Amino acid sequence: MNHSTVATSSEELAARLFKEQRHKQCVETDQTLAILMVVQWILGIIAALVIAPRTWIGDTSSVNIHVWAAILLGGLLTSLPVTLAVMYPGQKLTRHVIAVAQMLWSALLIHLSGGRIETHFHVFGSLAYLAFYRDWKVILTATIVVATDHMVRGVVYPQSVFGVLTASPFRWLEHAGWVVFEDVILIGSCVRGIREVRENSSRRADLELTNVRIESEVQTRTSELLTANEQLATEIVERRESQARESQLGRIVEESLNEIYIFDAETLTFNVVNRGARENLGYSLNALRTMTPLDLKPDFTRESFLQQVQPLLDSTTEVIQFETRHRRIDGSHYPVSVNLQISRRDGGSQFVAMIQDITERVRAEAELATLQQAHMESARFAGMAEIATGVLHNVGNVLNGVNVSANLLTERLVSNRIDNLQKAIAMLEEHADDPGTFLTQDEKGRRLSTYLRRLSDSLSDDRVFMQGEVGSLSEKVDHIKEIVQAQQSYAGRGGNLEMIDLSDAIELALRANDSSLGRHDIDIAREFDDVPAVKTDKHQLLQILVNLITNARNAIKEYDGDKRCITLRIAQDDDVVRIEVCDAGMGIAAENLDRIFSHGFTTRATGHGFGLHSSANAAKELGGSLTVHSDGPGHGATFTLLLPIRKESSCVVH
Repeated sequence: MNHSTVATSSEELAARLFKEQRHKQCVETDQTLAILMVVQWILGIIAALVIAPRTWIGDTSSVNIHVWAAILLGGLLTSLPVTLAVMYPGQKLTRHVIAVAQMLWSALLIHLSGGRIETHFHVFGSLAYLAFYRDWKVILTATIVVATDHMVRGVVYPQSVFGVLTASPFRWLEHAGWVVFEDVILIGSCVRGIREVRENSSRRADLELTNVRIESEVQTRTSELLTANEQLATEIVERRESQARESQLGRIVEESLNEIYIFDAETLTFNVVNRGARENLGYSLNALRTMTPLDLKPDFTRESFLQQVQPLLDSTTEVIQFETRHRRIDGSHYPVSVNLQISRRDGGSQFVAMIQDITERVRAEAELATLQQAHMESARFAGMAEIATGVLHNVGNVLNGVNVSANLLTERLVSNRIDNLQKAIAMLEEHADDPGTFLTQDEKGRRLSTYLRRLSDSLSDDRVFMQGEVGSLSEKVDHIKEIVQAQQSYAGRGGNLEMIDLSDAIELALRANDSSLGRHDIDIAREFDDVPAVKTDKHQLLQILVNLITNARNAIKEYDGDKRCITLRIAQDDDVVRIEVCDAGMGIAAENLDRIFSHGFTTRATGHGFGLHSSANAAKELGGSLTVHSDGPGHGATFTLLLPIRKESSCVVH
């Protein structure tokens, strides 16, 4: 604490103590004078009753007016100051009101005594009491009141103040002079009293601040000693605990099932190798203390290992995690996960390696990958079987048309008039010697030309009809070929990236579902923007599109809605192409949105839960994503497939 702060604090404290002391003096004086007011009231009434209790006018007696003055006027003079002393003790207004009331009480007592000179001493006593306030302004207020009273009554009613019927109009100055004489003494006393209170407050403030400083220093020294003792005790406890921890930590490290290695940061020589590591490796502790991590990690050279741990040496990271292999004493290898840290101490830096044998995890991951592949194949085969059913149905519908065309051709050939033509030719051959006579004179000959003309027209009609049916038959055969090709494209093996026109891919996927879409009266709306061709795996893309269209068809089929439509959109968002399949079907509940792509999850009684799961996995393999949005049951669903636009994607789809 600096000197200026102490000085300011001392002055502020002295001022506060002075104010408190003055307030206490004023409150005590207020209470004393309030009691005096009540006593004066009682004594005034008694005096009035003793001096002149009754007044006689002839034979009539009545209570003297002095008695009423003592009771009523005395009560009025007493009530206000007593009330202020009780409700507002120590206030400036209270003490000035008390001063005025006290002087008026002196005037009342002088009046009740008939102006006797002895009663005037009540004024001097009252001033002495008022001096207890140590406020010269209160003395001045009282002096003004008493002087005014003597002056007014000395002129108007001198008997009540001086005890004579007539008096000099300046006699009040004599009394006022004696009051002023006492005021000089009392005001000097008040000023000295205030000065003493102020000095006492200053000394008390200095004493309290000194005590505070001393107590603060004592507390500080005591706190420092306690802190030092606590620190010493803490250091002793910490040293013991450290020794215990080191012993316990050594046991924990030694007994840990994980492999724990501690080796020098410069030489890389092992210092500590726990039992779990020794048992897994097959080396003894003495043998390991002559080895380095490079002897156990066949995938590292010294240079590559130092490059791996350089961030720890540079303090750019606190831990390094990586996976590698360890080599046992028998030459076998096993996969490990390494967590490597560095510990820096005065004696040098050491690496601390926590290593976990992940053989079981690697085996489980391989089994999981195999299982996922099997699930994807199952989903693929299930989808292929569903599509194959549709293909067979489509082919069957087309074959019905082929059968109708074949039957029509057969019927027309059966009813063909080639036999009649042969009969006409035979008739001409019979009259080959004289065909002119036969054609002009013979009845059959004359009708033969007309018959041949009609026969020619009929054969021409047959030719046109059969050409149309043969063309229709050819179209149906081509349709069968397209259906089979769509199935072959979907069932083909993926892995080859090629530039794909997305609108063509969607049309191919629609042909695979053509029969079922038509059977359920489902309309297709196409909203295709101009987007670049995408370099991707055609067969995986078709698998996703066929599954999404099939899913949309099933959602509409199982929902009895007015709108039976699937909307297909193609658009571009920056460096990705967006394909949306929107259906007006049954929708998806909010609680199922997060599970819709989970393996085996389905809301259909006959569903297998493979299609959407395999489609989501296929989208990831293509470098994209598959998401879904639905506003709830009855509001349909929108599946969005995002595919990246590769640099080779320069062709634009129209």
